Amino acid sequence: MKRDLTLLKNELKLSICDKNMVLFAVLMPLAVLVILGILYGVKPAYDGASNTFLEQSFGAACAISMCAGGLMALPLVVADYRESAKISSGSG
Repeated sequence: MKRDLTLLKNELKLSICDKNMVLFAVLMPLAVLVILGILYGVKPAYDGASNTFLEQSFGAACAISMCAGGLMALPLVVADYRESAKISSGSG
């Protein structure tokens, strides 16, 4: 369990150092939500709706954030691991 927490801590530090992850998984969805909030504000999602367009779009922005984090970070991490394994083994 302690090894898992150490690995999680190290991977979290590495992902924060990677500016792509921070940009696309955190800042971009926040910017989209701010823009939607400015454009639509408290307007209802559709006629007779009890929720606003922003409330309805929040789940989509969260899903985009998770997908961007997974689909953009995973190939980069695998490539970094592969490169470090290649260097440490002395081949290439």
